[in-house]
Amino acid sequence: EKFQVPSDIELESVNSDELFPDITAEEFEEEYYNSKEEEDKMLDMIEDMDYPEFKAFVKKEDPTMTDNEIQQAYLYLKQKSKMRNK
Repeated sequence: EKFQVPSDIELESVNSDELFPDITAEEFEEEYYNSKEEEDKMLDMIEDMDYPEFKAFVKKEDPTMTDNEIQQAYLYLKQKSKMRNK
């Protein structure tokens, strides 16, 4: 059974091809590898940082982040860096 849209609702049809880039499997693999490599570099850097160093680094990159957001990011990234080495 198909969902019936009420007649008083306005719909806009969007071609899904417009939403997603047309990339090859090789391009996808390369992008994935590059992003994984960048993530590993960042985790290597953060692994040895203490919180004040991390906070100063983040504030320099994004002064709009709140202390709570920075602390959450720090704890998450520290945990992630530890987990990848197990």
